[in-house]
Amino acid sequence: MGTADETHLRVQFRFADGDPELRFVDQRTLRPVGGGPGGRRARTGRAHRAGPLDPEVDVEAVVSALCRRLTGLKRALLDQTLVSGIGNIYADEALWRARLHWARPTAALTRPQARTVLGAAAEAMTEAVRADCPGGPPAVR
Repeated sequence: MGTADETHLRVQFRFADGDPELRFVDQRTLRPVGGGPGGRRARTGRAHRAGPLDPEVDVEAVVSALCRRLTGLKRALLDQTLVSGIGNIYADEALWRARLHWARPTAALTRPQARTVLGAAAEAMTEAVRADCPGGPPAVR
């Protein structure tokens, strides 16, 4: 108690019996819609790429960038400078749904395959949010 809030403090519990508080600090950001000017929350810190669930994502630009990479497909999906929010589990799920091998060279991807894997990532993430938060994401703090 009495400690300044961390920049990435997401949840804070204070106990009635006076015990030390419990804090959840997480530097990852999901860029939720709403809350800021123009309906968007302000971005803070490092520059972010749009994620697969972001309504502002330019899918064709991501597809082009993905196909230009000289790396394996899973590594490219995990690259947050290409598209943000796809972590290890979502990348695996997207690859499974798209029936693409994780080590496939991105330069060998067709544009339809790239669209398919990105769409599969968005589907997996949407299903996860719905399963975790049936009424929508909870308000934090």
